[in-house]
Amino acid sequence: MGQLDGRVAIVVGSNKGIGKQVAIRYAEEGAKVVCAGIDFGPFPLQDVVDSITGRGLEAAAVKCDILNKQEIDDAVRFTVETYGRIDIVCNVAQAFLHTMESIEELSEDSMVNLYRGGPIAYAHFMQAAAPHMKKQKYGRIINFSSEMAYGYFNCASYAAAKAAVQGLTRAAAYDLGQYGITVNCVMPNADTGESVSPHHEEHAKLRLESVQKTPSKYVGRAYEDITPACVFLASEGAGFVQGQTYMLSGGATIV
Repeated sequence: MGQLDGRVAIVVGSNKGIGKQVAIRYAEEGAKVVCAGIDFGPFPLQDVVDSITGRGLEAAAVKCDILNKQEIDDAVRFTVETYGRIDIVCNVAQAFLHTMESIEELSEDSMVNLYRGGPIAYAHFMQAAAPHMKKQKYGRIINFSSEMAYGYFNCASYAAAKAAVQGLTRAAAYDLGQYGITVNCVMPNADTGESVSPHHEEHAKLRLESVQKTPSKYVGRAYEDITPACVFLASEGAGFVQGQTYMLSGGATIV
């Protein structure tokens, strides 16, 4: 038996990268998985669904631009209509690429775009799913932040948006906890090789340099190192874990 047997999950941003691996892992653990997102370059959403259903597991795709609240509402509605309930929301996607800007170069447009494509979209998903979860008296919400929330060179707008995800997570945990819904956050450090950022090579180089200072001494792997924590936080066993941030970084930031 899997840890998520009988549960229904929507994984937002599951066409590639960590989101794709979370969707696969959830399905392997017994969940019915709705892969939500948009076809992005060489990463069609349906390919992920086909890779799951081809193994006899359950999954479906729904187009969802996270900058469009109506499409978020429709994606949650699709999940409930298809599988009868929604137990797990895993917000992985971050719309708009991380721009390399110092605080002096920071533009208002960059800030607004990263907030719209991160914490605001996550809030909309929680708002759409909460009534169903409250009715069930059960729900698990996992929001993705980043180590960059603690700050780094030339990442002012991205750091601010990802820090906001943590604050949003804690506030939502207070509001929803009484209904059997947990809301938690993860801060991963992994390289999936599927980034489309124009700064990917620069980021990869910095990541390789930084891991030499960590206890683990290697760059995180999405499936092996990140998804197990996402499974735990989505499981019944995490019912007493509330409003927390899990550092999945091999000790890159020990607090």
